[in-house]
Parts: sequence; structure tokens; C-alpha cells
Amino acid sequence: MEDLISTGGSCIDVVDALREAGAGIKFRLPVIIMDGAAIFDPTDDRYLETVQMSHGEALEMQTVLERMELSVYVNTIINNSLIIFYEHILPDSREMYDRLRRSPYRNYIHRALPEGINAVLLSAIGSKEKVDKAYAQLLELEYDKRFKIIRYDFEEKCPYAYLRVLSKDVDRHRSLEKLKELTGLEHCLSFGSDAEAYDVCTKAHEGEKILKALRNYAEPLRFIKKRSAD
Repeated sequence: MEDLISTGGSCIDVVDALREAGAGIKFRLPVIIMDGAAIFDPTDDRYLETVQMSHGEALEMQTVLERMELSVYVNTIINNSLIIFYEHILPDSREMYDRLRRSPYRNYIHRALPEGINAVLLSAIGSKEKVDKAYAQLLELEYDKRFKIIRYDFEEKCPYAYLRVLSKDVDRHRSLEKLKELTGLEHCLSFGSDAEAYDVCTKAHEGEKILKALRNYAEPLRFIKKRSAD
């Protein structure tokens, strides 16, 4: 079975999900990650495609989000590595930072975004109350007309939430078409918590269960590749 994934997570989240789902799942196809901002090939740890915001846009949104009392992390792809720049960590979000930085796949650097480096996305972490307030303010100020802004919870019962800010050009469906072009896939079935955006609607935080179910019960299924010209 050839598995194809589209996720809001990063390459680190994909690696963690595979580990939790069990050793029986091995992916031979690239993965759409970061809500469509990047296509990542887990077989050789390589980013095949990214959609980035400019250096100036990243600095602008970093300033706005920090003024809203959120801890901001600027995610970049440099030499096929995920490099995360940050300048300030607020006390109420340090616990979350301490958890995330333990991953060997996340490279945190305590400094301003270097000149000339663009950003794939910004993550702004804080208490759910602060994040909800900031999200409402961003919409009121119409930043959503210039950027793609998504509000996420961490796992269930976690007191923190985060905002993800991406280029307005980021689109999962567009990334899927690019992935089909790269791999020769013709058809696929998508799973997600947004009933209007996916073929099959699932609950949030159920990625590992879906992976196991696909492996255990959908083994006869195959993604259909384009036939080569005779």
C-alpha cells in the first residue's frame, strides 16, 4: 500500500506519528505538511517544495504577534533543515517551549531572523485566552486578507494554544496537485477534521488511529498512478 499524507504538522510531527502508529507503516511518497506550505519527502529528509512569506512580511507579523503578548517562533527551511528563530519567550509559554525543544529534529536559535531569509510560517504560542484574543484582533485588523491565519489547540487538556501564520498563497489543494505532478498519482482520499475541506471527516488528534486503520483494514487499496504512454 502506498500512503500519502496531508497534515498541518511539520516533518517532526510526521516522524512522531509514524513512531506512535507502529513500525508496520513505511511511507514511500512525499508528505504535504504545514497546512500545505511544504512538501516533504521522509525517505531522504528533503523538502521538495515550499511556499514562503518574504523576510519583511515575517518580521512584520512577528512584531504584531509579540505586541499581543505571544511567544513567536519563525520557522525557516535552510539547507533542507527546519530552523526556528525566536527572540522572546514569555513566562506563560516557557513550559510549552521546553517540551518542543527536546525534539532532535527542531533546531531553535535564539536570535532575530537573519537578513535575506524568508519564512515558511510563524507559530505564536500562549494561553488559550491570549491566543483567542489575538486571533480576534488579527481578524478585526484584516490581517487575514494578507496572510493565512489558523488557530490550533495542542493535545486535549493542554492549557496552551497557538496561531499559525503562513503566506496567503499557501493552499493544501494546490500542494496536492503539485504532489500528484511530482509522483504521478491520479487519485487520492483525504482525511481531516474540516468536513468541507476533506473527503472523510475525522476528529482532531486521531492521526495515529487513522494510520493504523489504513494499515490494518485497507491493505487491498492502492493509489492509482497514471498509465505510462504506450
